[in-house]
Amino acid sequence: MQGTNKLPSAEELVRQALLGSNRRRMLAQLRGDAQARPGDKSITLRLERFVIDRQTGTTVSYQGERGLERVLEALGAYYPDGQVMEEGRLVGLRGSVGSSGIRVGVELGLGPAAQFVVCLGPIARVSRLRGALQVVDRQFHLASRELGADYELLAQGVNPRPRSAAEVPLVPLTRHGVMGAHLGTSGRTGRDLMRLTASTGVRLSHAGETAAAEAFRLASALSPVIAFLTDDALSLRGSDPHEVGRMMRTQLWRQADPERSEAIPGCFATDFGFAAYGEWLESVQAVLVTNDAGETSSCDKRLVEDVMSDHELDRAEVASLLEAAHPLVRWDGQLEVRSADALPPRLACAYAALMRGIFCDEKASELAGILCAEASEEGVAELEQELRERGWDARVYGRSLPNFVEQLVDVARGGLEDEADRAVLDELAQLWEIRSVPRDLLVDTWDKEHESAAGSADSAVGTTE
Repeated sequence: MQGTNKLPSAEELVRQALLGSNRRRMLAQLRGDAQARPGDKSITLRLERFVIDRQTGTTVSYQGERGLERVLEALGAYYPDGQVMEEGRLVGLRGSVGSSGIRVGVELGLGPAAQFVVCLGPIARVSRLRGALQVVDRQFHLASRELGADYELLAQGVNPRPRSAAEVPLVPLTRHGVMGAHLGTSGRTGRDLMRLTASTGVRLSHAGETAAAEAFRLASALSPVIAFLTDDALSLRGSDPHEVGRMMRTQLWRQADPERSEAIPGCFATDFGFAAYGEWLESVQAVLVTNDAGETSSCDKRLVEDVMSDHELDRAEVASLLEAAHPLVRWDGQLEVRSADALPPRLACAYAALMRGIFCDEKASELAGILCAEASEEGVAELEQELRERGWDARVYGRSLPNFVEQLVDVARGGLEDEADRAVLDELAQLWEIRSVPRDLLVDTWDKEHESAAGSADSAVGTTE
């Protein structure tokens, strides 16, 4: 019998050709810094913080006489040639600052709800990050005062001030509107995610696909532990801190966008690499694309694969598809670890020291990999749940959590060549030694303030009686 298989139509042939061409573009962009020289030990720190008006206690938005747009304009005096414009609006600045006799690269920007974002690096000595961050913060406060404002940069995983996400408007850009509509299908959680959360991110470079894949697996295995150890979220929409669970920001991601906020399927397989990551990305919903001309459009919830079959993507479109994904660990030309809550500057730098010590030293990476030898996709998800429920009593890949953290810190210290960098790491390590995380400090302060307020109220009642 003659076969009944039909030849592909001309339309399908064009679709396949476009998909193949765009896959090559995506793979080229994924490789990115994986072609960097061996031994590169530099990292980039990305810290998001909420801007709070000290006088009113409200979260400062982008627009208005003293909004973040005006603050960026004032900050432009320090970065005269570094304006970043989008849709005719000033949304960021680029340049460098001096710290300890060297220049550190700086990118300033805004999150979806005008979270103030500082990117520092790449830099190999994390002890110099703190000084660079202090310079940027000083610039921010001077720029704010020029506007007659008194603003605080609040570093917490979830903004505790607003009673509703509606109190915090989005920066009026198309991409935020599109993403807001996408996450809006998740109800209140999706709105909270864009408006009320902030994180600390670290970006790393690796030479070659094999090294990058090994780092990706290790980062995926460590992500739940990182989320627990950097938990810095006190309250959501005015809730009592004792009534909300651990790792609140991580939980918001799980509820709002679970498909793209978990471990990548197959990432622990020995043949995992850029092609496998690209294959996973093609299977998720695309939210938006922005082209080289700066034009953003919605993807109408089509799969990334369908978007890649439409037309020849330019570099910006490929980048926007890569950046719109939110797995535990992301590839977009570099490795980005995204699990940490927003942390105060000294603790953010300590976290950067932990990451550099583990990931930028071959022996340290190997030892950390041994600690995580039992990790799997299912195990990562189960570990996250256990950490939320049991805290320091949890077990991590066959070890007690305190023992695992002690060994992980020892590994990181061994991967840091400079004693000053090890001292930076100790800012967090000493907290973990007493089985505490940053959130515990916030809760202690909250308890003392409320005990004091309750005592004052009782005194007032006694006086009246």
